[in-house]
Amino acid sequence: MRNKITSALLSLMFLGILANAQNGYQSAREKVKIGGKQIIAKSEIYLNLMPQSIEDKPVGKVDCSKSGTLIAPVTIETFDNSKLPKGIEIIRVWMKNNDGWRQIQFNRNERSIKETSINSVARACPNYVIKPEGKIIAAVEVKYRGKNYFVRTSQVKLEVVY
Repeated sequence: MRNKITSALLSLMFLGILANAQNGYQSAREKVKIGGKQIIAKSEIYLNLMPQSIEDKPVGKVDCSKSGTLIAPVTIETFDNSKLPKGIEIIRVWMKNNDGWRQIQFNRNERSIKETSINSVARACPNYVIKPEGKIIAAVEVKYRGKNYFVRTSQVKLEVVY
């Protein structure tokens, strides 16, 4: 009986954490106070429609975090361009386009950490409709001292590369 109660409590905790994360990116603000600093996010979002040669095509499953055609360089920095709180990191990125929110995969090898900013690249292999004329919002999940925060960009025009 005790194991069932413990299992049920752990399940509820997990669902609560998951629900909090889902609500977090959907209600993210453009400025978030973290470690006494106002943090903002910036992004440019590209859809790469350039043709690839046969030699460029990977064999087997595509790693969308490295070769996705939807490319979203993301930067977090302080509003006043001062130093970021030490230990802050980008965890996840979500994108909202014309048909709702989607998580974009991260390639941890494509990031640059400086005192005043963290730049990272998120990529996706979109199997959903993206309207090139649409506006997109990127929401960034940031972790600092064991707590997760959500900050979003203002609407960004999707740039298409042919």
